[in-house]
Amino acid sequence: MKQRDAVIVGVVIAVAAWGCKQPAPSAPADVPVAAAASVPDQPVVDLAAQASPVIALPSPPTLTQIEVQELVAAWLQAQNAANFPAYSMLYANKMTGIRRVGSVARQFGRSGWLQDRKRMFGKVMLVQARQIEITIGAGIAQVQFEQSFETGAFKDTGPKRWTVIRELGAARIAREEMLQSTVGAVATAQSFDSAQLALAVSSGGRTWLVVSPNAPQSDQPPRLLARQGPAAAVRSLTWPAPVTHSAPVPSSASILHSILQWRDRDVVVYGQTGQACRGQVSEVAALVRVIPHFGQVQTWDGVGGVKASDQQVAEEIWQLGASEAVVAVAIKPYALAGNPPNCEGALWGRAANLPPPKVMARDRTKTGQLHETGLETMRSNLAYKEIQGVYAGEVEPPRALHWDQFEHSVASVVSFEGHGQRLVATFGRSGAGCGGFFGEFGAIWQAQSPTPNTYVLQLASDPKALDPRMPQAAVDVDGDGVFELVAPDQIWRRTGATWRPVLTLPVPNFDCPC
Repeated sequence: MKQRDAVIVGVVIAVAAWGCKQPAPSAPADVPVAAAASVPDQPVVDLAAQASPVIALPSPPTLTQIEVQELVAAWLQAQNAANFPAYSMLYANKMTGIRRVGSVARQFGRSGWLQDRKRMFGKVMLVQARQIEITIGAGIAQVQFEQSFETGAFKDTGPKRWTVIRELGAARIAREEMLQSTVGAVATAQSFDSAQLALAVSSGGRTWLVVSPNAPQSDQPPRLLARQGPAAAVRSLTWPAPVTHSAPVPSSASILHSILQWRDRDVVVYGQTGQACRGQVSEVAALVRVIPHFGQVQTWDGVGGVKASDQQVAEEIWQLGASEAVVAVAIKPYALAGNPPNCEGALWGRAANLPPPKVMARDRTKTGQLHETGLETMRSNLAYKEIQGVYAGEVEPPRALHWDQFEHSVASVVSFEGHGQRLVATFGRSGAGCGGFFGEFGAIWQAQSPTPNTYVLQLASDPKALDPRMPQAAVDVDGDGVFELVAPDQIWRRTGATWRPVLTLPVPNFDCPC
């Protein structure tokens, strides 16, 4: 079992506040959706400006590694022994559960989660957890592991994440999410050269390019980038001397040397259809982004006590997301006429010394025959119909005809054309979750136009693709004639005749909106 202990620092609130949301006054306009329902709209008192001494708030009882390990063991034992009462006792009174099976996702509150899970206990099942990682800090524990679930002829595997709190003297699960679910064989992700294609992240008023999905250790203190939207912190990566090649280079040193090549590098940052800015790398750092539990946001904002310092917030963000840290480089745009000073619309970037990439023209197809053909073809797909079946079984009439027309719906068609080919991306999502229906489906299609204003779409992506994001750009970064698709925090790449997401940047979610 891989374990990561963290020192608890900063101001934290009493244990009663660490469950899921309670009714609260309306939040300020600048608070993100994940926290807005819980942050009172009241001024923060600056106690440092008063003569009276600051009184520290009580910390919630600290979880221990042993307690969390015992919780994991009890959770496995309850399911494998078909002991539903014991299983139920392991969840906090207010919690959020997100279930995924293949391409179908559902979000529940506690009662809905237990009702949904109870159906499993009527059959013999085998649940296993491997590669367990535990991180404790800021009054809660983050647990992530690879889950394997078998019952009868059905089997699925995938990473699962918990948020664990202490409630009534015991460790309890406040959030459980199946991050991905693979039924059958697991697709192998490809490596890629970040000098050719690096995803862009905007945080703290700066644009960053993610150049490695795995960050080395840094002895620098974390620095706050943003308290929300999502919360983010960085640790600068610096080494006292460059790596030389006079002796065999250890693999770890080779990785550091590769990262160091980004120092002062000239880069070009791109948006959906072209250049967003040109600039130079001003910092190389390990970057963490998280969506914090609403109770932490309240504490940071000083609700019921003292507002946390930027350093305290940075420390707590780092504790939550350290296992998902990536290497990112900050971009300082050149002060040149016509060069945007903030890289607005940044989606991806690459080294400036490389040849310009081929970029397809993008068209957000909101109306017309291609839009209608895209939606019709998406709705005829078997994976889409699987979600439609869930929708028909859970949403009572009168209801919208298609699930992507239900509440909070998004149904988008985007076309990319150029260099002798046309790709069409379709994406549908609807439902609010929390026990009600929720569906999501994304796909890539090769488009042919045999006659003017007539289109035939052929599926070109894995219909069971996990956590699909809507592509915003199609680029050929290495000149091989095969276009990569770039979405926010995600890269699609073609393997054979099929596009799949090969890199999705992690943003751990610790909130419980239900």
